[in-house]
This record gives sequence, structure tokens and C-alpha cells, in this order.
Amino acid sequence: MSFFQLLMTFYLCLISVWDVRIRKIPIFLIYAGGIGVFVHFLITALFCGPSTELARFLSVALLGAVPGLIMTILSFYSSKVGIGDGIVLIIVGITESCTTIAIVMCLACILLSVLAGILMLFGKVSRNTRMPYIPFVAFSYVLLKLYEGSYFLI
Repeated sequence: MSFFQLLMTFYLCLISVWDVRIRKIPIFLIYAGGIGVFVHFLITALFCGPSTELARFLSVALLGAVPGLIMTILSFYSSKVGIGDGIVLIIVGITESCTTIAIVMCLACILLSVLAGILMLFGKVSRNTRMPYIPFVAFSYVLLKLYEGSYFLI
């Protein structure tokens, strides 16, 4: 894992704690993520090389933001999705590719569904209970990065 991926992991874990404890993501953490992405952009732009590499990097970043943007738009139409979840996914998606963020989102949904099913089976939650999504995104992100780094023997 690169240094920036370790920072993103720490950022997601920090947001996860807030999401579990108070069920909201503080705006200062969203600003911190945005500033971190901006610094990442500046560093990449300075050391990127030819302009074609910079254009490729920007197009990958914009495509990576699309799944989070869709989730943010859904948050305006449904009370099941939080706007903070979509914004955090935009921040993560800008730093990763569209494929990576889509895999992270799908794996997070699967893990959330499995845990919700188990909790419903034992009567701890009901169908309409809101559960935090970002902890599952953080766990999925870590799993995917460990898998990409060949830390698993699968």
C-alpha cells in the first residue's frame, strides 16, 4: 500500500468511528478529505510528466467520482442513503479508479446486508433500522487493497 492509500485508510476509519457513534459525518472531516484530495492532485500534477498523463489522471479521477455522485443524488430522493456517505465515496472515488470504487461499494453493500440479516435473525434490528455505511466502505477498501497487494493467498 502506498502512503496515500494508508492515509485514505486512516481517514475512512476515522469517519467510521464518527458514523457509528453519532450517525453523522462531521463537515470538518469532509473538508479534510477534500483538502487531502486537492493536495494529492497537486502532487500528481507536479510529478505526472507529459500532459497526456495528466489528462489520463484527471479523466480517471472524474470517472471515479461518478459512483459517489450517483449515491449523493440518491440521498436527495431516499431517506435510506445519507448525503455524507455519497460525499465520502466521491472523495475516495477521485483518488481511485471507477472500477475500484464500484468494487468497494458492492462489497460494502454485501457485507452490510449480511450483517443486517444476521442482526434481524436475532431480533436486534428491524427492517427500517438505519445502519452506518462508511464502516463497511472502510473495511471493503482495506480488504481490496490487501487483495491488490497480494497479501491473501487466494
